[in-house]
Amino acid sequence: MEDQYLYTITITTHMQYETPLEVFFEGYPSSGIVFQIDCDHPDKIICSVYFDTEPDIAHIRLALKQLFEELEADGLPEGGFELTSSISGRNEWLESWKVHFKTMKIGKRLVVTPSWENYKKSKPDEIVITCDPGMAFGTGQHPTTRFCLEVLDEYVRSGCSVLDMGCGSGILAVAASALGAGDVYGFDNDPVAIEFAEELSRTNNTAAGVHFYLSDLDQFKPERKYDIVVANLFAELLVQYKDTIIQLLHKDSILALTGILYTRMEMVSREFTDCGLTVIRAYQENEWRGLLLKP
Repeated sequence: MEDQYLYTITITTHMQYETPLEVFFEGYPSSGIVFQIDCDHPDKIICSVYFDTEPDIAHIRLALKQLFEELEADGLPEGGFELTSSISGRNEWLESWKVHFKTMKIGKRLVVTPSWENYKKSKPDEIVITCDPGMAFGTGQHPTTRFCLEVLDEYVRSGCSVLDMGCGSGILAVAASALGAGDVYGFDNDPVAIEFAEELSRTNNTAAGVHFYLSDLDQFKPERKYDIVVANLFAELLVQYKDTIIQLLHKDSILALTGILYTRMEMVSREFTDCGLTVIRAYQENEWRGLLLKP
């Protein structure tokens, strides 16, 4: 099969610009966005945005310059951004991922591995999730995703119900099902993410127990309660939709909130504890924070 071309814009900047960049590119017809930590500079991120057709680089650069000027004036770190662009075949793009996407062990049972590593279980109770990189958020490498996976590894019990709000690649829902959850749902407002999530579920033989659907938070209606709810969202969205999130919980539920920059941690914690929830654990890695709560 002939390889298709993929256009990529790569932006390197301070970690605190991750959320603004994701929101910014929602206004462009991209086919996916991936964030990585810059290994040489842990306070920086590398944002890769993918397009099926050639994007207007000059327009995007100018719009980003204006955005960064506004955000720096509001107090975000100065330093601007570096932007590069490239074109490659999709197969070439996948090969480039193999350099740095390696098997990861998470918690006591979970292992996330790319298919090309042909990972073999090191102990009988390991739960192996095969996940190749795609253009949807969530391969287990980001601190916020790892936190949610650790929560699932610890709290999923046979037959429990799980909801993944903003499921991205679907890795959290797939992991929950593989760990033994009996009723798992995930939703996202990105059709690319839902397509990737469904394929990931089929690859890991969890399709019968995992249900993905397209929805945004405005459309979502909390029609039932879940044993475990995970919400890897922006801090502002967690606060905006806190009433909806809390309606999903019963008295014994577990709630994992992440996607929170350290500058927003106090705000998110206060908003949920003021509604009667109790913090079980606070999580931090680099500038990212997470909360584990119960009613």
